[in-house]
Amino acid sequence: MNLRLLIVGASGQLGSDVTRAARSRPGMDVVSLSREDLDLSRSDEIAGILGRRDFDVLINCAAHTGVDSAESDIAAAVSLNAHAVRELARACREAEARFVTFSTDYVFDGRADRPYAEEAAPRPLNVYGASKLMGEALAAAEWPEATYVIRTASLFGTGRLGRDGGNFVETMLRAASGGRTLRVVDDITMSPTWSGHLAPATLALLETDAPPGIYHLAGGGAASWYELAAAALSAAGVDGELQPVSVAEYPTPARRPAYSVLDCGRAAELGLRLPSWEEGLAAYMAERGRAVGLSAPVGPSP
Repeated sequence: MNLRLLIVGASGQLGSDVTRAARSRPGMDVVSLSREDLDLSRSDEIAGILGRRDFDVLINCAAHTGVDSAESDIAAAVSLNAHAVRELARACREAEARFVTFSTDYVFDGRADRPYAEEAAPRPLNVYGASKLMGEALAAAEWPEATYVIRTASLFGTGRLGRDGGNFVETMLRAASGGRTLRVVDDITMSPTWSGHLAPATLALLETDAPPGIYHLAGGGAASWYELAAAALSAAGVDGELQPVSVAEYPTPARRPAYSVLDCGRAAELGLRLPSWEEGLAAYMAERGRAVGLSAPVGPSP
């Protein structure tokens, strides 16, 4: 029996990879919805649009991802990351379908000295993290029997490159090609994750007998933004001068957790483990080289 899969936010960085991975997987009938098909900022329209579709699983890849902009536009972040997620979970409950949505390492405060497991107490430092945590709670309350929350971190993928998207890696490569010294924070440590690894792992989770709940899926190992930037420039063969700086020297509107490495043990118990972030970066660079229209990398820094 085929699995009828509905992907929301399919044209984004993660959604593009989830769509591609699902369409290459036998036994999955895939319908992809872009923002033009379903605008989650209009949460009152979600039930009506999804009520006309038949699906077994809905994967939500849409989100308000502007960490800094969320500080000044709280309503937009909460609308997309929390209220819309609740409406999607409600639609899944009505359809008796499983619901998968993605969250973030930014639900944690960064004071730990070891990777965060799923049961660690969340204490977000910024609006973005708080809005994602609210979405987790609302979805679980709406449809606890079949809601899967996947927390990940520091995503980079080729999904929207050459259009209006980008990621930290592309930002570093673009800036380095301009010949200027790059000041990159070296006292924030996280789990860089290639969306090309996260997407198939998400589908594999659905193919197990995994109970609903929270799962961490992120690239193996840990790195600072400085280490990720240095590795990216090296992999691309780009000469660029990097200068490590502290968070105090490079303030941003939103506070970031100093340490947000994710413990992915719950997924590992199911046989799911993402490769290291270094392997993810190597795979990303290979895919980037094959992609069309990447003559001018673009995108905001995180």
